[in-house]
Amino acid sequence: MSFLFYDPRPQMRKADGTLCANGSLTFTLTNTSTASDVYADADLSTNLGNVITLGADARSPTPLWGDSEIQYRIELKDSLGATIAGYPIDDVSGADFGGVNIPDPTSGDAGDVISTDGSVYELRPIREVPDGTGHDGEVLTTTDNVSSWTALPTPDELPDGGITQDPTSFTIGKFLVQTGTGTAATIVTGRSRSGTVTFPTEFDATPLFIGVEVTNGSLSANGNMPSVAVTASGATSFTFLCTMGELSSPDSDFDFNASVTIKYVAMGLIP
Repeated sequence: MSFLFYDPRPQMRKADGTLCANGSLTFTLTNTSTASDVYADADLSTNLGNVITLGADARSPTPLWGDSEIQYRIELKDSLGATIAGYPIDDVSGADFGGVNIPDPTSGDAGDVISTDGSVYELRPIREVPDGTGHDGEVLTTTDNVSSWTALPTPDELPDGGITQDPTSFTIGKFLVQTGTGTAATIVTGRSRSGTVTFPTEFDATPLFIGVEVTNGSLSANGNMPSVAVTASGATSFTFLCTMGELSSPDSDFDFNASVTIKYVAMGLIP
Protein backbone atom coordinates (compact mmCIF):
# COMPACT_ATOMS: atom_id res chain seq x y z
CA MET A 1 0.00 0.00 0.00
CA SER A 2 0.97 3.61 -0.42
CA PHE A 3 0.11 7.04 0.91
CA LEU A 4 0.19 10.54 -0.54
CA PHE A 5 2.23 13.15 1.25
CA TYR A 6 -0.15 16.01 2.07
CA ASP A 7 -0.37 18.60 0.64
CA PRO A 8 0.42 16.87 -2.72
CA ARG A 9 2.57 19.72 -4.01
CA PRO A 10 3.09 22.25 -1.20
CA GLN A 11 5.35 25.27 -1.52
CA MET A 12 8.24 24.56 0.80
CA ARG A 13 9.45 27.53 2.85
CA LYS A 14 12.50 28.50 4.81
CA ALA A 15 12.48 29.32 8.51
CA ASP A 16 11.96 33.04 7.69
CA GLY A 17 8.86 32.22 5.61
CA THR A 18 10.39 32.85 2.21
CA LEU A 19 10.10 30.25 -0.54
CA CYS A 20 12.75 27.55 -0.60
CA ALA A 21 13.21 28.01 -4.37
CA ASN A 22 15.37 25.35 -6.08
CA GLY A 23 15.86 23.60 -2.74
CA SER A 24 15.45 19.88 -2.18
CA LEU A 25 13.68 17.23 -0.10
CA THR A 26 15.68 14.23 1.08
CA PHE A 27 13.90 11.06 2.23
CA THR A 28 15.56 8.47 4.49
CA LEU A 29 14.39 5.87 6.97
CA THR A 30 13.22 7.55 10.16
CA ASN A 31 16.02 8.48 12.58
CA THR A 32 18.66 7.29 10.07
CA SER A 33 20.51 8.45 6.96
CA THR A 34 19.54 5.31 5.01
CA ALA A 35 18.00 6.35 1.67
CA SER A 36 14.30 5.54 1.32
CA ASP A 37 12.69 6.19 -2.04
CA VAL A 38 9.45 7.99 -2.84
CA TYR A 39 7.23 7.59 -5.89
CA ALA A 40 5.20 9.55 -8.42
CA ASP A 41 2.10 7.35 -8.29
CA ALA A 42 -0.09 5.39 -5.88
CA ASP A 43 1.02 2.06 -7.38
CA LEU A 44 4.63 2.87 -6.45
CA SER A 45 5.61 2.04 -10.01
CA THR A 46 7.47 5.27 -10.81
CA ASN A 47 10.46 5.55 -8.47
CA LEU A 48 11.69 9.11 -7.92
CA GLY A 49 14.62 8.13 -5.71
CA ASN A 50 15.12 9.66 -2.31
CA VAL A 51 16.15 13.23 -3.27
CA ILE A 52 13.59 15.51 -4.91
CA THR A 53 14.73 18.85 -6.34
CA LEU A 54 12.25 21.67 -5.94
CA GLY A 55 11.43 24.13 -8.72
CA ALA A 56 11.71 27.90 -8.68
CA ASP A 57 8.21 27.91 -7.14
CA ALA A 58 9.53 25.77 -4.26
CA ARG A 59 7.27 22.87 -5.28
CA SER A 60 8.01 19.24 -6.09
CA PRO A 61 7.60 18.57 -9.82
CA THR A 62 5.07 15.79 -9.01
CA PRO A 63 2.96 14.64 -6.08
CA LEU A 64 5.02 12.45 -3.76
CA TRP A 65 3.83 9.01 -2.69
CA GLY A 66 5.37 7.07 0.17
CA ASP A 67 5.48 3.36 0.95
CA SER A 68 2.99 2.60 3.76
CA GLU A 69 5.32 -0.03 5.15
CA ILE A 70 7.97 2.59 5.86
CA GLN A 71 8.39 5.45 8.33
CA TYR A 72 10.33 8.31 6.74
CA ARG A 73 12.70 11.06 7.79
CA ILE A 74 12.21 14.20 5.65
CA GLU A 75 14.92 16.85 5.38
CA LEU A 76 14.40 20.18 3.60
CA LYS A 77 17.48 21.95 2.21
CA ASP A 78 17.92 25.27 0.43
CA SER A 79 19.46 25.68 -3.03
CA LEU A 80 22.95 25.68 -1.47
CA GLY A 81 22.34 22.38 0.35
CA ALA A 82 21.95 23.84 3.86
CA THR A 83 19.31 22.17 6.06
CA ILE A 84 16.38 24.46 6.86
CA ALA A 85 15.73 25.07 10.56
CA GLY A 86 13.05 22.73 11.94
CA TYR A 87 14.24 19.81 9.84
CA PRO A 88 14.70 16.87 9.62
CA ILE A 89 11.27 15.53 10.57
CA ASP A 90 11.06 11.89 11.67
CA ASP A 91 8.24 9.31 11.93
CA VAL A 92 6.40 10.43 8.79
CA SER A 93 4.14 7.60 7.64
CA GLY A 94 0.79 6.67 6.16
CA ALA A 95 -2.30 6.55 8.39
CA ASP A 96 -2.32 2.75 8.35
CA PHE A 97 1.33 2.32 9.40
CA GLY A 98 1.80 -0.05 12.33
CA GLY A 99 0.06 -3.20 11.15
CA VAL A 100 -3.56 -2.03 10.85
CA ASN A 101 -4.93 -4.08 7.98
CA ILE A 102 -8.41 -3.23 6.70
CA PRO A 103 -10.24 -6.44 5.69
CA ASP A 104 -10.83 -7.14 2.02
CA PRO A 105 -14.47 -6.09 1.43
CA THR A 106 -15.01 -9.14 -0.80
CA SER A 107 -14.41 -11.37 2.22
CA GLY A 108 -17.68 -10.26 3.83
CA ASP A 109 -21.35 -10.02 2.97
CA ALA A 110 -23.57 -7.09 2.05
CA GLY A 111 -24.38 -5.06 5.17
CA ASP A 112 -21.35 -6.27 7.13
CA VAL A 113 -19.35 -3.77 9.19
CA ILE A 114 -15.69 -3.59 10.16
CA SER A 115 -15.18 -4.73 13.76
CA THR A 116 -12.28 -5.74 15.95
CA ASP A 117 -11.70 -8.54 18.44
CA GLY A 118 -9.11 -6.40 20.20
CA SER A 119 -6.21 -7.40 17.97
CA VAL A 120 -7.34 -7.58 14.32
CA TYR A 121 -10.06 -6.07 12.17
CA GLU A 122 -12.75 -8.30 10.70
CA LEU A 123 -16.02 -8.06 8.81
CA ARG A 124 -19.13 -9.18 10.67
CA PRO A 125 -22.91 -8.72 10.45
CA ILE A 126 -24.07 -5.46 11.97
CA ARG A 127 -25.46 -5.82 15.50
CA GLU A 128 -28.34 -3.45 16.10
CA VAL A 129 -31.88 -3.48 17.42
CA PRO A 130 -34.24 -4.74 14.69
CA ASP A 131 -36.59 -2.25 13.06
CA GLY A 132 -39.53 -1.67 15.40
CA THR A 133 -41.99 -0.78 12.64
CA GLY A 134 -45.17 -2.82 13.03
CA HIS A 135 -44.13 -4.33 16.37
CA ASP A 136 -46.02 -2.12 18.85
CA GLY A 137 -46.37 -3.79 22.24
CA GLU A 138 -43.82 -6.50 21.47
CA VAL A 139 -40.57 -7.16 23.31
CA LEU A 140 -37.05 -7.86 22.08
CA THR A 141 -35.79 -11.43 22.37
CA THR A 142 -32.82 -13.42 21.11
CA THR A 143 -32.68 -16.88 19.57
CA ASP A 144 -29.41 -18.43 18.35
CA ASN A 145 -27.70 -15.01 18.73
CA VAL A 146 -30.28 -13.36 16.43
CA SER A 147 -32.41 -10.55 17.90
CA SER A 148 -36.07 -10.25 16.96
CA TRP A 149 -39.40 -8.92 18.21
CA THR A 150 -41.96 -11.19 19.85
CA ALA A 151 -45.36 -10.78 21.49
CA LEU A 152 -45.46 -10.09 25.22
CA PRO A 153 -45.62 -13.34 27.19
CA THR A 154 -49.03 -14.17 28.62
CA PRO A 155 -48.99 -13.77 32.41
CA ASP A 156 -49.98 -16.64 34.63
CA GLU A 157 -53.74 -16.86 35.07
CA LEU A 158 -54.97 -14.80 38.00
CA PRO A 159 -56.97 -16.56 40.73
CA ASP A 160 -60.76 -16.33 40.66
CA GLY A 161 -61.77 -12.87 41.81
CA GLY A 162 -58.48 -11.34 40.68
CA ILE A 163 -56.57 -8.92 42.88
CA THR A 164 -58.26 -5.94 44.54
CA GLN A 165 -57.03 -3.32 46.99
CA ASP A 166 -58.29 -0.36 48.99
CA PRO A 167 -56.76 1.70 51.85
CA THR A 168 -57.61 -0.89 54.54
CA SER A 169 -57.67 -4.25 52.73
CA PHE A 170 -56.62 -6.32 49.76
CA THR A 171 -57.73 -9.63 48.31
CA ILE A 172 -55.97 -12.20 46.18
CA GLY A 173 -58.66 -14.46 44.81
CA LYS A 174 -60.52 -15.66 47.92
CA PHE A 175 -57.85 -14.62 50.43
CA LEU A 176 -58.58 -11.39 52.35
CA VAL A 177 -56.34 -9.24 54.51
CA GLN A 178 -58.11 -6.37 56.29
CA THR A 179 -57.15 -3.88 58.98
CA GLY A 180 -58.99 -1.55 61.32
CA THR A 181 -59.29 -0.13 64.82
CA GLY A 182 -61.32 -0.80 67.95
CA THR A 183 -61.96 0.34 71.53
CA ALA A 184 -62.06 -1.58 74.82
CA ALA A 185 -64.32 0.44 77.07
CA THR A 186 -66.11 -2.30 79.03
CA ILE A 187 -64.76 -2.63 82.58
CA VAL A 188 -64.34 -6.26 83.57
CA THR A 189 -62.40 -5.38 86.74
CA GLY A 190 -60.21 -2.44 87.61
CA ARG A 191 -57.35 -4.15 85.83
CA SER A 192 -59.19 -5.42 82.74
CA ARG A 193 -60.94 -3.89 79.75
CA SER A 194 -62.63 -5.75 76.88
CA GLY A 195 -63.96 -4.79 73.46
CA THR A 196 -65.50 -6.26 70.34
CA VAL A 197 -64.66 -5.44 66.73
CA THR A 198 -66.94 -6.15 63.78
CA PHE A 199 -65.10 -6.83 60.52
CA PRO A 200 -65.95 -4.46 57.65
CA THR A 201 -65.94 -7.49 55.31
CA GLU A 202 -67.25 -10.81 56.57
CA PHE A 203 -64.97 -13.84 56.36
CA ASP A 204 -66.14 -17.26 55.21
CA ALA A 205 -65.20 -18.69 58.63
CA THR A 206 -63.07 -17.79 61.65
CA PRO A 207 -60.03 -15.88 60.33
CA LEU A 208 -56.74 -17.75 60.03
CA PHE A 209 -54.95 -15.01 61.97
CA ILE A 210 -55.85 -11.92 64.03
CA GLY A 211 -53.14 -9.61 65.35
CA VAL A 212 -53.92 -6.82 67.87
CA GLU A 213 -51.79 -3.90 69.08
CA VAL A 214 -52.64 -1.33 71.81
CA THR A 215 -52.23 2.23 70.46
CA ASN A 216 -52.63 4.31 73.66
CA GLY A 217 -49.61 6.09 75.08
CA SER A 218 -50.43 5.52 78.79
CA LEU A 219 -53.30 3.75 80.54
CA SER A 220 -52.60 3.89 84.30
CA ALA A 221 -51.52 6.36 86.93
CA ASN A 222 -47.96 5.05 86.86
CA GLY A 223 -47.74 4.81 83.05
CA ASN A 224 -48.13 1.03 82.69
CA MET A 225 -49.44 -0.54 79.47
CA PRO A 226 -51.63 -3.67 79.29
CA SER A 227 -51.18 -7.01 77.59
CA VAL A 228 -53.83 -7.85 74.97
CA ALA A 229 -55.32 -11.17 73.81
CA VAL A 230 -58.07 -12.26 71.41
CA THR A 231 -60.58 -14.16 73.57
CA ALA A 232 -63.18 -15.04 70.90
CA SER A 233 -63.42 -14.80 67.12
CA GLY A 234 -65.74 -15.69 64.28
CA ALA A 235 -66.47 -14.86 60.65
CA THR A 236 -67.98 -11.46 61.49
CA SER A 237 -66.15 -10.22 64.61
CA PHE A 238 -63.68 -10.84 67.40
CA THR A 239 -63.44 -9.96 71.10
CA PHE A 240 -60.24 -8.92 72.83
CA LEU A 241 -59.23 -8.49 76.47
CA CYS A 242 -56.65 -6.04 77.86
CA THR A 243 -55.13 -6.82 81.28
CA MET A 244 -52.99 -4.50 83.42
CA GLY A 245 -50.50 -5.99 85.90
CA GLU A 246 -51.45 -8.55 88.56
CA LEU A 247 -55.24 -8.81 88.88
CA SER A 248 -54.94 -9.75 92.57
CA SER A 249 -52.87 -6.67 93.48
CA PRO A 250 -54.76 -4.07 95.60
CA ASP A 251 -52.58 -1.20 94.23
CA SER A 252 -54.94 1.20 92.41
CA ASP A 253 -52.05 2.83 90.53
CA PHE A 254 -52.32 -0.11 88.09
CA ASP A 255 -56.02 0.42 87.35
CA PHE A 256 -57.02 1.63 83.89
CA ASN A 257 -57.61 5.36 83.70
CA ALA A 258 -58.90 5.49 80.08
CA SER A 259 -60.53 3.42 77.35
CA VAL A 260 -58.10 1.23 75.37
CA THR A 261 -57.68 1.85 71.65
CA ILE A 262 -56.29 -0.86 69.40
CA LYS A 263 -55.47 -1.54 65.77
CA TYR A 264 -55.66 -4.99 64.22
CA VAL A 265 -54.96 -7.05 61.11
CA ALA A 266 -57.01 -10.11 60.23
CA MET A 267 -56.38 -12.68 57.50
CA GLY A 268 -58.65 -15.38 56.17
CA LEU A 269 -60.85 -16.70 53.37
CA ILE A 270 -63.98 -15.03 52.06
CA PRO A 271 -67.04 -16.63 50.43
